[in-house]
Order: sequence, then structure tokens, then C-alpha cells
Amino acid sequence: GSGSTLNITGSLINNNSAINAENGWGGALFLSQGSTSIEETEVNGNTSARYGGAIYADDGSLNIYQTEIYNNEATYGGGFYSAVDFLTIHQSLIHENSSAVNGGGAYITNNAMITNSTVIDNEAGVNGGGIYTGNGTFTVINSTIDGNTAQENGGGLYLYNGSVDRLANDTLTNNTADANQTDGITARGGGFYNNGSTLRAKNSIIALNKDLRESTFEPLATDCSGALVSDGYNLIGYGGGFCQVSGDLSGMLIGSSGSPIDPMLGPLTMYTAKNWYRPVLPGPAVDNGNPQGCTDYSGILLTSDQLEENPRPY
Repeated sequence: GSGSTLNITGSLINNNSAINAENGWGGALFLSQGSTSIEETEVNGNTSARYGGAIYADDGSLNIYQTEIYNNEATYGGGFYSAVDFLTIHQSLIHENSSAVNGGGAYITNNAMITNSTVIDNEAGVNGGGIYTGNGTFTVINSTIDGNTAQENGGGLYLYNGSVDRLANDTLTNNTADANQTDGITARGGGFYNNGSTLRAKNSIIALNKDLRESTFEPLATDCSGALVSDGYNLIGYGGGFCQVSGDLSGMLIGSSGSPIDPMLGPLTMYTAKNWYRPVLPGPAVDNGNPQGCTDYSGILLTSDQLEENPRPY
């Protein structure tokens, strides 16, 4: 309720369910209007028949810190569904959640910021394998989105409804769109699918994503589908005809169908239980960030990488 405060720390929340087909919102937690903080906690094995396999939250604020959200299921927002005024996620891991429709890892419909976190191996039955987001401002900094799958559009990210989305110093790799390639539906955007939103990116790698297809006549959009406004120093492995890149093209590396760019990344590697990353190997990504320094979208210089260990730039 309005004005309430809930703090959850050092806890395990698992195997809960909200089974009503219309009102099953938040398999474990239903949060409305108040201020909630979830820290150093595991949230897993929860199910919801409607919104938010583990968590449903609207209005108020939600802060998730050093928390693991995994193996949850829902129709919308397998891991969680957030419509709070502002969501923050830091040093957290969202993995192996699934949605029957949109938002395998998360469904976010308002302002949110994700930093130094990992979104991996989530699956959506329709759109947005990793995250499905619209409205508000959505920002991802120093994070990895990898190995997520959508049966239709947006293996890593699906962006809609005029949201403002920003990627700074991120790795968006190994995500898959159109996984249900035999259903006769043409789908696109292994890395991201932008449906009427503004997407900006800088110092980020969007590569090695996959767009499966039913036949050789279906055009490919492996890494991106829709508009991307560059703020400089991005690497896009395959910027085909469905990826419209504009803005500041300083330091940009964009591959084509005849000459895609492999950023030379190592395998997904565990740094801590809640932080996985793709190490950069010698190749085109090395020393190709902004030489003046890497900043977030508030203009603040980032002094360390996703692991908060190595200096940035590195």
C-alpha cells in the first residue's frame, strides 16, 4: 500500500504460485504503491498464471540488489513484471525464467535501470526472450544479455510503445529470435527488436545473435531489427537491411551479410554466482571503446567494468 516499506534480505523465496487465470499476479510477491528492496536473496521456482512468475510490482519503487531470480514461469514476465515508477537492478542475475507470451526474463512497463547485472538463458513464447519493455525510460549499463530465446521477435530485447531505451557498455550476444521457425510466422531481431521506441547505444557489443528462419527466402535480422541511434563506439556484428543505424558513427564497427564481424568473445563465464560475462579476447573489440572514456547516460565516467574489478576503458 501507499507509504509502506518492505525490505527482504538474505532470503530464499521459492515454489509459490498464483494460479488464477485472470488475477494470478505475482507467483511469490504482489507489490503495489510502496517501496520495496530485495537484497542478497534467491527467488526461484515460482509460477503465475498471468503476470510475474516471481514478482508483480506496480507504482512505488523496487530495488533489486545482489539477487538471483531464476526458474520462474508466467504468461507475461517469467521472472518478474514491473510497472513501478522506478526499478533498479544492480549486481543481480536473471536466468532460466520463461513466459508463455512476452518477457521471458522480465516484462517492464515503466522506468528502469539495470547495472552490472546478467540476463541469460530466459525464454519467451512470443516476444522478448530476455526483456520485454515499453513506456518510460529503460537503461542498461555494464551488463550482459546472453543466450535468451524468443519464439518470435527480439531474442534479447523487445522494445515497444515509444519507450526510450539506452545501452551503455553492454554485451548483447548469443540471443535467438524466431526460434519456432516452422510456425510460418516471419520474426526478426536476434539481439533486439525495436517496435516504435527510441534505442540509443554506446560502447556496446551487439553481435553473434541468431535469427532462425523457415526457408532461405526469409530475410535475416540476426543482431538487430529496427532503428538504433548510435552515441559512438559500438560493434554490430551484422547490420542488415532491417537494422537502421543513425546518430554518431564515430568508432562504429558494423558488419554486413558478406562480411559479418566476430567481436572475439570468450564463452559465457561465471565470475561470481550472480555475475556472468563474456570475456573480450584479442580482436576487433579490444581498444575500440571511446578513447575519451566510457560514460553512462548521466555523463558519469565509468571507472570499472561489469565485474567492478577491471578498469574501464580496458
